[in-house]
Amino acid sequence: MKTSVFESLSLDQALDLLISRTARLSRVQMAALFGCLGTALLPLYIRFSEKNGWGNPDLLRTALEAALGYAMGGPELRRTGTSMVQSIANVTPDEQEFETPESTFAMDVAICVDAAVRAADPEQDVDPRWIEYALDPSVITLCEQETGYLDLGSSTRADEWRSQALKNPQLSGAFGALAEMTDLLSEVVAAFSCQDLKMLQPLAARLLPRRYVSS
Repeated sequence: MKTSVFESLSLDQALDLLISRTARLSRVQMAALFGCLGTALLPLYIRFSEKNGWGNPDLLRTALEAALGYAMGGPELRRTGTSMVQSIANVTPDEQEFETPESTFAMDVAICVDAAVRAADPEQDVDPRWIEYALDPSVITLCEQETGYLDLGSSTRADEWRSQALKNPQLSGAFGALAEMTDLLSEVVAAFSCQDLKMLQPLAARLLPRRYVSS
């Protein structure tokens, strides 16, 4: 799907489109999707953890390895999924206790990792609407840049901004990259290869706001 498609949509319309595409993916495909997104956005969690002396990036890395291992033909996380999900919850920051937007971004990362693990455990539910959390850092970063606020709340100004936000090439590029990921994922009906995941990595990296990309 071309990035230009998103430039004519509102944020809500674009999110609905990506949610519907995510909902059509299998568990293996969702594990690969959220696993690649969690990996790409992990620097946001690390940045938060180092600044606040709180959190556990290594635990998230271990969870990502397990979920991506499943996507590559490894075992389901039927026996370990529940405890892993709880461990991720224990290191997910509360926005009320830490400074935003760093804590929000760290929470977004943890949710992506959580979704990857849930996809690898047949006893867990995976909500395709969670794909919004992978886009949250890009949306919030642009909102702050263009309005001076992290969130405009519910207002006429917010509606106007959300209707025009995807005219920004960086944000529409992030949405387009995610759509392209779902296209590539849908083509793989069995286990993913290392090469398959490598093809997804540069697309997932486009969801990391530029200001947080290491030079």
